[in-house]
Amino acid sequence: PVLKASIAKYQAEFNKLPETHAAKKEVARRGYNQDVIDTYQIGFAPGNKFIYNLLKESATVDQGKQLSLLSEKGDNDFYYNRVTYTIFDKNGEPIGLSGRDLNTPPKVKWINPRKTPLYNKDYTWYGLHIAKNEIRTTGKVYVVEGYNDVIAFQTHNILNTVAGCGTNIT
Repeated sequence: PVLKASIAKYQAEFNKLPETHAAKKEVARRGYNQDVIDTYQIGFAPGNKFIYNLLKESATVDQGKQLSLLSEKGDNDFYYNRVTYTIFDKNGEPIGLSGRDLNTPPKVKWINPRKTPLYNKDYTWYGLHIAKNEIRTTGKVYVVEGYNDVIAFQTHNILNTVAGCGTNIT
């Protein structure tokens, strides 16, 4: 519930942004419409204790640390000024977030969650929850580099597309 609530909060924050905001421009540059944004649960993490305050109010700061939503110290948001991409398990359940830096130039372009009870990058394929039926049907899978590549392929009806979440595939 903590991860899903945080993702919903990031999505709501994204939807409130003006079209001129860097997060909206980044998503628009990729041609994503609201249906794509909703399907892939894309959001915006402003930082400044945005999620920390939410988790503090609900006494779930420790869960936020465990799920890589907060810094390891736990008093700051892990994602700051980033477009957030929800990472799903093979059944479509959220297991983590990745964040695309909006600073120019980016400090660290992408950050992924730490290893958590739900997420392990070595065993996670981004987009598998959408790709799995087509992979079974065709017996083929396309492995691409990143999250936006998967979204581009899948939204152009090449559903059997996934990306590894780490640099190694186990």
